Amino acid sequence: AGQYGWYQISGLAVCKKTCTVSLAAGAAVGVLTTGLIAGTGSGKEISGAAVAAVASATAGRTTVSVMLSRPNKQGRIT
Repeated sequence: AGQYGWYQISGLAVCKKTCTVSLAAGAAVGVLTTGLIAGTGSGKEISGAAVAAVASATAGRTTVSVMLSRPNKQGRIT
């Protein structure tokens, strides 16, 4: 009670990242820490999500555009 949230099923989303992470357009994304995305090297991939535009590691740039299509989180498949 007293809590709420929202989710996005598809479309262009703005996601938070750390300043030191650089992502190429079309790259798959994963969860770095709670609330931040990074490359899939973290082992916590987000299926159905890809970087929409290049995100450089420039200081002060803490967001990245990500295209979503029914995203879901999964661990690395070996």
